[in-house]
Amino acid sequence: TEAITISHVCSRWRTVALSQPQLWALVPLNWTLRRTRLFLERSGLAKLELYMFRLDTHERSCVKEWYQSLAALLKVPTMATRIRKLVFRTQECCFHGRDGRAKDCTMITRHLLPLLNDVEFPALNHASLLEEPSPDYGEPHGADLDPRLFSACPNLHSLTMLCCRLRIPKAFAALSSLRSLTFSGRGP
Repeated sequence: TEAITISHVCSRWRTVALSQPQLWALVPLNWTLRRTRLFLERSGLAKLELYMFRLDTHERSCVKEWYQSLAALLKVPTMATRIRKLVFRTQECCFHGRDGRAKDCTMITRHLLPLLNDVEFPALNHASLLEEPSPDYGEPHGADLDPRLFSACPNLHSLTMLCCRLRIPKAFAALSSLRSLTFSGRGP
């Protein structure tokens, strides 16, 4: 990322970079979460934008374990209150991909988002929930999103969902502050 690159140019640039919390507020959600924690520390009190890119699990463990660790990190109130943008996407699970078992463990709607129900995200104004179809398994069959996921996001103005389901009527009441809602893909 740019923050890391800038902080490694020279000692002067590193000093300047480390003194700029906003530079570290664009937080990558990495597999080990080590770099994620580094960015969170250096971002000070700045509002955060968290991005989940396609990760390589290195076949170490199931991606569900990583989702659980990430959710625990996001639930910390001093962090949850600073998040203004979240981008979550389905991850690969090399751990379960080797023997041909179904990769249900990769779905954010079943294994990450439920862990964040009832977490207060008062600064969140944009969320992207990307349940990406797998070329091996076709369209995902994720769970319906729980209305509690959105109940503590009073400033959520933009929501993008790929192959996610929002069928529970109570969920729509919690989305009254939305200005933009984008659905893409086919749902089961």
